[in-house]
Amino acid sequence: MDDGDNYEVYLRVSDGGQDPHLYMTEHWFPDRPAVETVKALLDEAVRDYDVLFPAVDAEDFSVEVRRLRPRDRHVQGDGRAVTS
Repeated sequence: MDDGDNYEVYLRVSDGGQDPHLYMTEHWFPDRPAVETVKALLDEAVRDYDVLFPAVDAEDFSVEVRRLRPRDRHVQGDGRAVTS
């Protein structure tokens, strides 16, 4: 396994209400994703939200890009690192 940093992108789309309709997704990358990639992922998340909640407009959006050092990596139950 590569000992370099990995990156996670968390995306959150909701209607912003008290009891929000919420869609969250995450993606992993071996290198820092380009801003165009993050924008495309957000656009995709908004489309997915619209399919899941067609009667409710998305009004609240959140994007978080996290750098994961080797010690922060996700590990599956069998001990293998999650890399994608």
